[in-house]
Formats: sequence, C-alpha cells, structure tokens
Amino acid sequence: MNGLNDWVSAITDGRFREFNFSFLAGVSCTPFAWVIGVYWGDCLIVGQLLGERLVLNEFISYLNLAKYQESGAFMDPKTPIIATYALCGFANLTSIGIQVGGISTLEKSQRPNLQKCAFKALLGGMIACYMTAIIATSIL
Repeated sequence: MNGLNDWVSAITDGRFREFNFSFLAGVSCTPFAWVIGVYWGDCLIVGQLLGERLVLNEFISYLNLAKYQESGAFMDPKTPIIATYALCGFANLTSIGIQVGGISTLEKSQRPNLQKCAFKALLGGMIACYMTAIIATSIL
C-alpha cells in the first residue's frame, strides 16, 4: 500500500498523500470541474469537492472549500467562486432518500414512480448546478 500512496502523492504534487475516497472523488470528477471552467491546476481539488458533494452532502464540501481557500491551495482566484456555484444545490445521494421518503409519505402509491425517477432527478440537479457554475464562469 505504501507504493500506491507514494504514487498518489507524486502525481498530485503532494496535495493527496494517500489513496482514499478524496483522491478517487478528485480523479473521477476532475473532468466535470474542467468543463465548468475551473483552471486546470485546481481541477483535482474542485473534483474532490464535487465528488464529496455527490456522495456526502454540500455542507461538508463547503467546509472543505473554506479550508482550501484559507490555506491558499487554489492557483486561480476565480476557482473558489466557481466552486461555490457548482456546489450549491440539493443534488446528492442523501437527497434521493429525503425526496423519496418525504414525498412517498404524502402519496404511498407513487413510491415506485419516485424510485424510478430518483437518479434522473439527481442527474438533472447536478446538471443545473454545473450550468449555473458555467454561467458564473462566463461572467467572471
């Protein structure tokens, strides 16, 4: 495992020191960060924040964004602004449970329909957040 951790540290210039969830989220969501207009040097960090927002929630991502901003980890001063717009929204896995559980208590017969549409709604919410970030990027 040490060899893998050394490799991760080497390819990220020390930003990530071990092979963990944060690293996987960063690598898998880096293309999304690049598409919304984040400077390439900051894409791995913003990708990590986007992955955390998807799997955990936006509050944890915002706390980590604040830590990165305070430590001066971003190369481009526009990156925290773009990330703020990209993270803003209710598009995460926990929201699926909240929506299906909350709405199905009102109308129990619609629960199967809600379950079918849950991931489509999640995808739509993510696209909406990313589109907002793209618009903010074009204005900055």
